Amino acid sequence: MPPDDEVSHRSARAVVFEAPRQVVIRRVDVPSPAHGDVLVRTLWSGISAGTEMLAYRGEIDPALPLDETIGALTGSFGFPFRYGYSCVGRVEDTRHGIPDGQLVFAFHAHQDVFAVAAEDVIVLGDVDPRLATLFPLVETALQAALDAGPVLEEETVVTGLGVVGILTGLMLQRAGARVLGVEPLGDRRSVAVSVGLEAVAPEEAAEQIAGRAPSGVRLVVEASGRPE
Repeated sequence: MPPDDEVSHRSARAVVFEAPRQVVIRRVDVPSPAHGDVLVRTLWSGISAGTEMLAYRGEIDPALPLDETIGALTGSFGFPFRYGYSCVGRVEDTRHGIPDGQLVFAFHAHQDVFAVAAEDVIVLGDVDPRLATLFPLVETALQAALDAGPVLEEETVVTGLGVVGILTGLMLQRAGARVLGVEPLGDRRSVAVSVGLEAVAPEEAAEQIAGRAPSGVRLVVEASGRPE
């Protein structure tokens, strides 16, 4: 490795939101890791379907910061910008105690190689790298379940059975709730049922809810992005 004060660069491929409905892959320079950093080669990069579809269509306020809590996501949603926050890869070069070859999770935009502070990565054990890209969504689901408070034996409705909705339903079910998922897309309902949730179409929801809880339900989690 070069001395700590010597910085060399290598090339990486990064996804760039260039303009509304226009996404390209650009070459970007990546500095060699400084002291305390690691260089990571991405294996899988999770797509946040809701947020990134809005970004793709140009439907997010361009003045809105990408993320004020993630150091790798600076700037705003004004075009052009880079986005993404769920990378799983292996350490290729290190200036820290994390060994080369270690599987890690990092909050970083879609990019095949990147340097990041070692304190900003999560060292992973024996886990499927593809599944590890879901960790931020599991965190969201867990927070929703915690915010719900005690739910033991409570009739609960989750509207929207995308990844976050399914994970939230599973978290609530694990906490003892009786969960009913509501979702217009049949394939999503099938996935929900396959992992142990009960799921119905919106037009069936009122009858199902009335049969389960005639006086109504205490908790509804809106995860569809279409609250109407």
